[in-house]
Amino acid sequence: MILIIIKLIIVAFFANLLYELVHSALYKTCLEMPVKKYVPLILRASGVDSVWITGFYLITYFIFKNLNPLTNYYQLLVFFIISISFAYFWEIYSTGRLPNNHFTAIFIFCLRLCKNFSTYVKHMFQNFFFASPKIWKFRYKHYSADDLVKNKRWEYSKNMPLVLGVGFTPLIQLFLTGILSFYITFAVK
Repeated sequence: MILIIIKLIIVAFFANLLYELVHSALYKTCLEMPVKKYVPLILRASGVDSVWITGFYLITYFIFKNLNPLTNYYQLLVFFIISISFAYFWEIYSTGRLPNNHFTAIFIFCLRLCKNFSTYVKHMFQNFFFASPKIWKFRYKHYSADDLVKNKRWEYSKNMPLVLGVGFTPLIQLFLTGILSFYITFAVK
């Protein structure tokens, strides 16, 4: 199981890296960003997306007790619902379009919990791979997507197709790259 998770994370990272490179042209932020900031942002986004895909896979695995989601249509349906729902709300949050209500407060609370968990994982990663935490902070300090969201600088370009107020390509990204990652991880030998 551990080898499958590692393989899925690696495959999902590269699938998302390709997807991010292609669809980043639909973001005004990426079009105007210098290369020195663009590259770390795209790498980080690909890494985070690969972790989300793996997390959603694990949720469906624990529900259906099935390693290969490509063999269970209900498992794929649950993965679809989770990934599309998450992507929709993440895009609303990222572009500053959240309505001010109780649901929004719960959603932001959940995002903060996830961010705290991802910070914990990041620290484990940096302690394992880097001798000094200063290296990690130097590399990623100014390029986080959270900073873009806080400053409301994460904007779609005029070419981004919108569905229900969010970008179409980021809406389907986790599902499409997840399916591709499942296919490469489980079907390709």
